[in-house]
Amino acid sequence: MKVTSRMEAASQGKLRYFTGKKCKNGHIAERYVANGACVTCNYESSMEYRSTLKQLIINAK
Repeated sequence: MKVTSRMEAASQGKLRYFTGKKCKNGHIAERYVANGACVTCNYESSMEYRSTLKQLIINAK
């Protein structure tokens, strides 16, 4: 992957960019231009939220 700055990616209209640096959780992955969040962290957070929400729905029945 090509190392790109957030500003450079934004000016090119891209949704993600790659810094080559670790995020706060140790992932070396692309980041979103909109908020700078790590793609892998965002995915893991989404999966955890979906799992929690699914359990809440199951328990409510």
